[in-house]
Amino acid sequence: MFELFDVYHIGALWATLMVAAALAVLGRRRSPRASRRCIEFPLAVAILVNELIWHAYQAHRGNWDVTSSLPLHLCDAAIFVSVAALLFRSQISYELAYFWGLGGSIQALLTPNISAAFPHYEFFRYFFSHSGIIFAVAYLTFGRRMRPGPRSVPRTIAITAAYTAVVGGVNHLLSANYMFICDKPKTASLMDFMGPWPWYILPLVGTGIAVMVLLYLPYYVLDRTRRRPAAA
Repeated sequence: MFELFDVYHIGALWATLMVAAALAVLGRRRSPRASRRCIEFPLAVAILVNELIWHAYQAHRGNWDVTSSLPLHLCDAAIFVSVAALLFRSQISYELAYFWGLGGSIQALLTPNISAAFPHYEFFRYFFSHSGIIFAVAYLTFGRRMRPGPRSVPRTIAITAAYTAVVGGVNHLLSANYMFICDKPKTASLMDFMGPWPWYILPLVGTGIAVMVLLYLPYYVLDRTRRRPAAA
C-alpha cells in the first residue's frame, strides 16, 4: 500500500528534481540539432510509450474501462501536449504543458492518486507519467528558453474552460468522473479542504486560475524590471 511521503515517495520527488535540472543544463549546452536528436525526440517517445504501455497493461489485466481509463484528466492531456511541445516546439502546446503540467503534476506528485507502492510497476509508471511532463517543461523552459507570454494566462484559461466543458459532456454520457468534476478523488488531495460536491468546484476553479497567475508571475516581474531602465 502506498504511503504518503515515505522514503520511496520522497526519493521519487528528489529524482524528479534532479533529472529535470540535468535536462535543463544539457539543453543549454547542446546545439538545437543535437538536443532534438538526443533529448527532445527520445524524451517525447519515452513519455508517449509509457502512456501506451499503461493502457495495454490495464487492458491485459481486464481493468481498462471507458468510464475511468480514457486519458481525459488534465494531467493526461498535459502528457500529450508536452509531447507535442517537444516534437514541434508549438508555443500553445508549450503553454498548456507549462500551466497544466506544473500546476497539475506538482500536486499529483505531492499527493499521488495511487494505491500501489514501490517497487510495483504502477508506482514507476505513475511517477514517470507526471515527472515526464515536468522534465519536458523544465527542458523547454530552461534548456531551450521557451516561456509564456502576456496572453498565455487568459489563453490557457479559455482553452481549459473549453476542455472542461468537453470532459463534462463525456462524464455525462458515460457516467464517469474525469477531471474529478463529479466527485473528489478517493485519496487525499487539496479538494478535501474545499467542501462537498458541487461546492468544491468554485474554489477548485479559483485555485486553478491562481496557480496559473502565480506560474506566470516571475515572467511578469522580469518583464516589468527590464522595461524600467528603458523607460528611464
